[in-house]
Amino acid sequence: IPDNQETFVDVSEMRQIPDNQEVFVDKNSDDSIILELMEIASIQSHFDDLAIANDAISKEIKHQYDDDNFIIGTQSVAKFNDTNPTEIMIFLSIYRLYRADADLLITYNCSKPPNVPDDMNSYALLIKEIRESIEIVDLSIFTQ
Repeated sequence: IPDNQETFVDVSEMRQIPDNQEVFVDKNSDDSIILELMEIASIQSHFDDLAIANDAISKEIKHQYDDDNFIIGTQSVAKFNDTNPTEIMIFLSIYRLYRADADLLITYNCSKPPNVPDDMNSYALLIKEIRESIEIVDLSIFTQ
């Protein structure tokens, strides 16, 4: 996570996280950033799988960028056993690891969807900053 995101804490310090994930939550909100290794698939498939994992009542892709590696969407989910669904905005990007035959998903779950394009751009820039900071040092971790 970029250094300027000091309000995010590593969830693995509080509870067990699957081996294919790194999860960070914002101490001041319900926002989270998840880095997750997955099998290669279309970004639409990853978004749909995320909706299933979230038990989303509804889902919608609001914007899909031309390079097909980044989308902004919403999902209506009941969080923390709440009976009233909450709309969360999801910024989802694929960092494709061709040599490892895997996708690294970068997901920002925004609990209070931004209303203004400038706010959305700040989230998109954060995803871009994370993507640009990724460095795979040892591909042997992907061998089976």
